[in-house]
Amino acid sequence: MTKNVKQSVKDFYCEFELNDAQIKQLQNLTNIESSNNSEKAEITDVPQNTGKLTWLKSCAAVLLVGVLTLSFYFPQYQQEKMVSAIVSEVAKNHLKMKPLDISSNQYAQLRKSLDKLDFSITNSSYFTSEQDSLLGARYCSIQTVTAAQLRFIKSTDQLITLYQVPYDHQKHADIPDVENGEQPLVRFKLGLRVELWQEKGLLMVSTQAIENGSEKAQITPSKD
Repeated sequence: MTKNVKQSVKDFYCEFELNDAQIKQLQNLTNIESSNNSEKAEITDVPQNTGKLTWLKSCAAVLLVGVLTLSFYFPQYQQEKMVSAIVSEVAKNHLKMKPLDISSNQYAQLRKSLDKLDFSITNSSYFTSEQDSLLGARYCSIQTVTAAQLRFIKSTDQLITLYQVPYDHQKHADIPDVENGEQPLVRFKLGLRVELWQEKGLLMVSTQAIENGSEKAQITPSKD
């Protein structure tokens, strides 16, 4: 009885045993299926890789535009920031109207008296209409650099201040040069008209009340 059971089990498994031809056929089918799966995987990967490459190109383009925009506008922003700082400083100085260190209408006398300056006070070709009304000068500063404030008076008793300080291209950037026919920058601050230009190696800034303007500068003479 036992022998018959063992034989029966053996016969059962033998029925499912593959011969060489069947094994080879099965291997061929397996290879074909593997090849098909690989091709599908490659086809599936192509859109993913292409999409990633397109995304990277888009990011690079946006970054490039950003860098170019920044390189164009940043220097202009820096210059305007510097100009605004100077305009605010000279406008406040003009309104304080501190006493003169030297009263004279002669440039030679002003140069001699303000001997702590590391430049020579000079008359301006752009400011010629005011030269005869020179009252005198005093020490001041523009952006921490020692400067000279020249004071003039118009026939209407309106006071005008002209500031002179050595021009530094690295610090002051592209301020118009009137000797090259360029027009000064014009800004308005605290009811004042402020003009900036470079001339004879100096940065010059003139300040006066706006004529017929809606804003009027309130000049408060200082005793300091």
